[in-house]
Amino acid sequence: MSPVVELQLIGPFAYPVPKSKHEGTLPELPPLTGVYVEAIRSLDDRTYFARGIGDTKLKEGSIRTHFLAKRRDYRSGWYNLIDVDLARAKGQRRVVWQGWSIEKLDRLKKDPGLLEEHRALLERQWPVMAVFIVVGGLQSRRELQRLRAALLIHYYSQPVYLLDDRQYKAKRRVDETPILAKFTSCATLHDFPETLSF
Repeated sequence: MSPVVELQLIGPFAYPVPKSKHEGTLPELPPLTGVYVEAIRSLDDRTYFARGIGDTKLKEGSIRTHFLAKRRDYRSGWYNLIDVDLARAKGQRRVVWQGWSIEKLDRLKKDPGLLEEHRALLERQWPVMAVFIVVGGLQSRRELQRLRAALLIHYYSQPVYLLDDRQYKAKRRVDETPILAKFTSCATLHDFPETLSF
């Protein structure tokens, strides 16, 4: 029988951007480590769609520190940007800025028009972004990796999702004992599971 671990999804917390970029009064992202869910607020202003899932380890610092570094990468043009209106209305993903390209980053540095286009898209995304954090009894870096992979697989199995199509490979190996996670406080995040084996 699989061991059971009780986990809690806490949030939403404000994405760590200047307060002038935020709509609303979400609490500040706390200095915790672990698995996080990056999310976009839906049109009802009460629920959220998952946009990205990741994890940090102690030597990398807190999730807040991680997102401050990630903010710089967003500004540089490295990450994909999506159609915010479609994402908020239907939870569907349409990429309006294709990231993950060194060539495009070089063009961005040299082309003021492209830089302005990217800045305008990013300014629309910042105010509706938030972060959720999974807290509870996970004991090791490996367990965090397995949980992250299981959450990604869960979301990729949904009919629609906002996550980028970049599969994460650190799922449970055949020689590892399955763990059953039971989550609480997950109602505000669309399609977040109440239970998950990883």
